[in-house]
Amino acid sequence: MASYKLNPDMERQALRQMVADPSVLPKIYRHLRAPGFDDPLVQLMVAAALAYFKKTGTSPTAVALLQEVREGTNAGKYPLARVTECAELLDEATNLPPLSSDYVVSKIMTSEREDAIWAAVEKSMKLVTAGKHDDVFAEIEKAHLIGRSSDSPGVHYGPTLGVRTAKRQRYKAPARWGTGIVELDDITRGGLSVDNPLGLLLAGPKMGKSMAMNQIVGHTAAIGGSALVFSLEEMGEDEWINRIDAWVTDTAIDELHAKADEVRAKVDAWLAKTGGSIHVKAMPSGSSVRDLEAYAQQLRVEDGFVPNVIVVDYPDHMKANDASKYEKRHEELNAILVEIRGFFRKIGCVGWAPTQITAAALEKKQPALNDIAGAFAKAFTADLIVCLMRTAEEKADNMVRFGVLASRFSPDGIPTGQLPSAYAMGQVVLRSHTAQPENPF
Repeated sequence: MASYKLNPDMERQALRQMVADPSVLPKIYRHLRAPGFDDPLVQLMVAAALAYFKKTGTSPTAVALLQEVREGTNAGKYPLARVTECAELLDEATNLPPLSSDYVVSKIMTSEREDAIWAAVEKSMKLVTAGKHDDVFAEIEKAHLIGRSSDSPGVHYGPTLGVRTAKRQRYKAPARWGTGIVELDDITRGGLSVDNPLGLLLAGPKMGKSMAMNQIVGHTAAIGGSALVFSLEEMGEDEWINRIDAWVTDTAIDELHAKADEVRAKVDAWLAKTGGSIHVKAMPSGSSVRDLEAYAQQLRVEDGFVPNVIVVDYPDHMKANDASKYEKRHEELNAILVEIRGFFRKIGCVGWAPTQITAAALEKKQPALNDIAGAFAKAFTADLIVCLMRTAEEKADNMVRFGVLASRFSPDGIPTGQLPSAYAMGQVVLRSHTAQPENPF
């Protein structure tokens, strides 16, 4: 427990941070407990948040936090009036101006370090009196490390042999989520998994990124999975939904209105057959990964929607969680991808994001890693990079050329295959030459 008390405003800010930023609660879990707060209501809500975190492994949204308090009330822990008071306090807290993500944590850790150093000084005086001069430096250094070193104790190789052997014996390979493009899924041994969750679609303008994302989203639902689309580009929710309808029903987008009843019947039959689900959310340009994570958590808590595959369209329109740390945009762009990959691993899904090639690479038949626009370091963050290219002749013939440019878990540097495309007919469809794969689950 923290060895000092926060002022009332800081207590409300801490409460706000726990529901606004899912990354905060795990960080303060080790350093702060409910008794560290003076306000009894804040104590109650922090205790509820910690209980929720311990139970689910995730931080509660405002709705989930109040539900946790309600459940405690139903169990007789608190009087009914507390629920209303907690709702009012939460509303007041969430209307406060935002802090930087780790401000509350850093305040706690700084105070703990200062307290520890003063305690070490006091102990050192006794050590000097006892003539144990060699122990003085060790005491001060140990205190100084509090709040600066990692919470993780690290791993001893020999003593942990039994533990890791047992873990390997229980190991079950995670499910892989492919694209439905059989040739590509064959090359990548089934596609992305939670161990290797981030795929990049590398292409120039009008080269087929939208078609590929459409294909991935539709295929995920077609094999019974759940796909979540975050659209940060010019495409809104309606446009995404229309494109998915076109993909599912093999109907040109400009014919969806004229064939509304037919499209509805086909989509109903498709959903009933596949059991899959798709959710599309338009996010404002400049959103952070923290915003995406909070929305995904809200979907899980309120609707029970847990995505297997997420498409982020696209990261170049986002900002980093702590954007002020980066002076140059290319550094921030790579940080955004690192945060997206961490987000996917945290919630146990895989995902894709499009990225542009440089203007100089548009004339190349096959782009290279240094042709990635914005930040070369993206190449080292992604687990799989699939490039899409179209010459003028290929575009006229409704063909898209693809290749695996880089992969952590399968062969890479495999330059090309060609896929038929129905984009020119307004259907936004990418088709594999061979039959679609069976549901692997």
